Amino acid sequence: MVHLNDLSKISIRQRLQRQSSFTLPRKKPLPTISNRLTLQRPIHRVRSSSTEHPSIGDPESGPIYIEKEPRSRGCGETFSSSNVPIESTTSSKPPRREKIQNKSQQDEEEEREIIKVYDGNATFRNGTPRTISVPKQASYTQILEAALRTFHINDDCTKYCITVPTDDVGGDQPLDETNPLKSLKQISGRILNIYIRYKERGDMDFDYVRVYPGILKTHDCFKVIKVTSSSTTTEVIAKALSDFGLTNVNAEKYSLVEVLLISNVNYTDRILKPNEYPLNVLRQQRKNI
Repeated sequence: MVHLNDLSKISIRQRLQRQSSFTLPRKKPLPTISNRLTLQRPIHRVRSSSTEHPSIGDPESGPIYIEKEPRSRGCGETFSSSNVPIESTTSSKPPRREKIQNKSQQDEEEEREIIKVYDGNATFRNGTPRTISVPKQASYTQILEAALRTFHINDDCTKYCITVPTDDVGGDQPLDETNPLKSLKQISGRILNIYIRYKERGDMDFDYVRVYPGILKTHDCFKVIKVTSSSTTTEVIAKALSDFGLTNVNAEKYSLVEVLLISNVNYTDRILKPNEYPLNVLRQQRKNI
């Protein structure tokens, strides 16, 4: 066992206190730096552009010396000697590239408009819209297509139109197609609200409905049935059963159910009366969903 006396302990402690914050391969003490140049935490890294004295600390090149400069430097400046630049690894300024990206993102957000979209009067009364973001120079078609996409309506956009709510009881007016956003702001104010409406053609006395089999055992997902203004529920049931291949059944044992999708997971249903007209029900659905 080796015992160290007090003098040896003091000598070792003093030598430890004189060690520099630099980490170099050779354990040699660095020369004293002028009071005008103070080393700041955190640790700096030393790099050399010289091929004769690389910064990794060649054992044969000896220690690295830092020359005194005739003037003091700020903490953000680089201390340099002969081919030995010293750079700080920390900086209070954010990277320039990040600044550019943040500015471009902010500019892009300022150049877009947020619009609340309702697919009918019920969603407007319940206050359950879906939002879309469109450019400030967006055309009527761009706004309409974005509104249809947010409700997952994969249909010909020419069958639909955009209207603007004018009151709380379902009143609306068509949106100007030539300058849609300007017209929308004039009617709606600060909060931009729009309806998706189905274009009703007054000259058409017929339309098509999708009839799903429900409990029927069939390989078909649905059948498209043509209905007119005079077609009753009983007639539509009989036509649907025939198209599903069920001919030897009593149509009076089946019912036609109207289904209203409130959201992606919520819906309501209602059994149609035998003497109701499905075409009128369909048109009312498109207006009051």
